[in-house]
Amino acid sequence: MTVSCFDEDIASDDLICEGTFRLKELITNGKERWIKLEYKNKLAGEVLLEGNMQSIEEYEKEIFKDQNEEDLDPTKAVLALKIVEAQLIRDTEMFGKMDPFMMIEVKERKYRT
Repeated sequence: MTVSCFDEDIASDDLICEGTFRLKELITNGKERWIKLEYKNKLAGEVLLEGNMQSIEEYEKEIFKDQNEEDLDPTKAVLALKIVEAQLIRDTEMFGKMDPFMMIEVKERKYRT
């Protein structure tokens, strides 16, 4: 998985930094993990991710309390990723403040904060 940090601008968003991580490492090594972020192979920041995996059955029981239990599929799972905080070293703005946002990419899908 890839996590990227961009500076939102009117014309185009500037890449501040990005990093990659394995989902298995986030889930098996505890629920939170700092991911190093780089720009042009130099450290540019880090982000604290929190991961939680739960079966669809448990998730649906919480969300759809009145649903018939025979309709639940225990072989599927839901992954919840939360960006807890980020510390950025690289600044893309010469004047003013950055407007950073994070993006997590999983295969072809992108999720933006």
